Amino acid sequence: MLALLGSSVAAAAGSSPTPASTARWQQAMRELRAPGKGCFTGSYPLVQWRRTECSTAPDRRYLPRGASAKSGPQTVGDGFDYSAVTSKPLSSVTGSFDSITPGTTETGQQNGTGGQVANTFSLQLNSEFFSSPVCSGSPSPSGCYGWEQFVYSTTYNGIFIQYWLIDYNTTCPSGWAAYSPGGGDTDCYTNSPGEELPSADALTVQELPTVSVTAKASASGDSLTLTAAGKTYTVSTGNKIDLYAYWRSAEWTIVGDGDGTEAHFSSGTTLILRSTLNDGNANLIPSCELPGGYTGETNNLHLPAGPGLGEDTLQAGETSSASTSSPSCGDAYPIGQEPGSGVAVRTGNPVGEADLVTEGANHSLQYYWATPGGSWDHAQIAGAGTTYSAPSIFVRAVDPAGEADIVAEGANHTLQYYWATPGGSWHHTQIGGTDSTYSAPSIFVRSVDPEGEADIVAEGKNNTLQYYWATPGSAWNHGQIGGTDSTYSAPSIFVRSVDPEGEADIVAEGKSNTLQYYDATPGSAWHQSQVAGTDTTYSAPSIFVRSVDPEGEADIVAEGKTNTLQYYEATPDSSWAHAQVGGSDSTYSAPSIFVRAVDPEGEADIVAEGKSNTLQYYWATPGSSWSHAQIGGTSSIFAGPSLFVRAVDPEGEADIVAEGSSNTLQYYWATPGSAWRRVQVAGSGTTFSG
Repeated sequence: MLALLGSSVAAAAGSSPTPASTARWQQAMRELRAPGKGCFTGSYPLVQWRRTECSTAPDRRYLPRGASAKSGPQTVGDGFDYSAVTSKPLSSVTGSFDSITPGTTETGQQNGTGGQVANTFSLQLNSEFFSSPVCSGSPSPSGCYGWEQFVYSTTYNGIFIQYWLIDYNTTCPSGWAAYSPGGGDTDCYTNSPGEELPSADALTVQELPTVSVTAKASASGDSLTLTAAGKTYTVSTGNKIDLYAYWRSAEWTIVGDGDGTEAHFSSGTTLILRSTLNDGNANLIPSCELPGGYTGETNNLHLPAGPGLGEDTLQAGETSSASTSSPSCGDAYPIGQEPGSGVAVRTGNPVGEADLVTEGANHSLQYYWATPGGSWDHAQIAGAGTTYSAPSIFVRAVDPAGEADIVAEGANHTLQYYWATPGGSWHHTQIGGTDSTYSAPSIFVRSVDPEGEADIVAEGKNNTLQYYWATPGSAWNHGQIGGTDSTYSAPSIFVRSVDPEGEADIVAEGKSNTLQYYDATPGSAWHQSQVAGTDTTYSAPSIFVRSVDPEGEADIVAEGKTNTLQYYEATPDSSWAHAQVGGSDSTYSAPSIFVRAVDPEGEADIVAEGKSNTLQYYWATPGSSWSHAQIGGTSSIFAGPSLFVRAVDPEGEADIVAEGSSNTLQYYWATPGSAWRRVQVAGSGTTFSG
């Protein structure tokens, strides 16, 4: 059946597709089964495969690990890489690129010899080594392993599948070629047919954010699909080594183009790669393996201290700057859970000072501060290996006035708390022990009874919702608000100064992508209600309770389905109202909300990461339509931003902070009606959270 994406025949006639519609088309093509064995291609906007003539894949070995003889610091490849691992057999894996540093260049050897040639690399989606039934022909079947590689080669400019029998150690099966790695061993390899791309569609490194590679395995056969912008190509072939029955691990990488070669990236390069795993029914929650690499090809980039793990993905960076700490799966961090609470502006001494906190290099805790018109100061609050989430800050307006309180997830999933008064030293205590904290926490300090109490919420073990509270000088108390499988994001907390005074309101993403709300007044039991149902919420939500008309209204924002921006509002004891602020493909992070108590009074301001790593801003006064502006352009931010609106001079100024390109710290500000301004607070390699 033929399907058409788009609303007009003009789109089919060649008008340029928008990024949003192209992304939807790419997803549809990845999911569309090829109509048989062979080679096929597709073009936007038709959701349809067109059969093409297969070609012969290159007679080039994409070697198993152990092929490299290079010395020096360990870089990516030849067995050293993060792999995504599951306990269930995999049906498909998609590899894609979240971002690449603008201006990046790459060179490599062609056909394993000669000088360096621009844009010479391979994209590889590799299985683990596994006990294939085809090894039964080996004199030692238990020591023989199958291995399958899904490859795009720039030298060939096409895609194909390469199969291996490692340590087969006898005459290879018919149609397989022999390879001798040394030590008297014999490996065997063979290729599927190949699908060549037109020369005009040859990939360059700067096009990688538009590229995805999907590998599929089943009892009836295996396939490889490459999509790039508005074109897609696939090879569908038979089942050679029974990968489908054993596939549990996937290595997604960009390395040299075969024969153990290396891809050389320019200085200053950072790549963000994403692996999404599926068992044929649903996306799977992966774990991390290191060393989890299987290919013998390499690149000259370094792995960061830990990868990001999300509900259905493993996200790993590769950078030309070596980390000062060794990479480790133990340093894996949650992604898509930025609560947007890394900035606070003081109303007391020093009035107007903006305080920023971030996770820094090597999981340190970094603090920046500046008064209006002054330069930024910086201090490291906690050293390497202390901080494993976006931190949250609150500056007290009550005794001890001016004290800054900071919370963050620490090593081994602990909950860490830091505090200091202006001019004083930072103090530290551990609030929650090992395995207590599995998200960025959120903190709020009460200005109402019990005055000065600090309230902290975080996702706990087994997707529970955990709550901690203490008044100055007293011990921390702890309670579990939501049970197992209740909480699937960093929660957000707000304590009301208006009726019902002292009520703590908490929101979090719940099971099945629902939006959950919890509330309690001091000394009473927690109440729970569902604000929005299944498949509505795809990020950590953000909450703000109004002290201005309509007084007591709770406003909540979250990323919705298909990357929309969703807004919910309710006054006490009323039903929740809902509006979509941003349409499909508008929102790619947890948003942050702040409601103004100063002119324009009652205006709700929202910020979020938009498509192509842009910074998007939305605002509306009660009863009016939402307005929108793009504050930061393509590749300007790389995490959920955080927002604060000043009640002190310059009154009404909105201050926004976010992680920028190359792990910088970016700050944006504007007063109502004026243009947005920006300054870089901290340089490359300083900032690793929203």
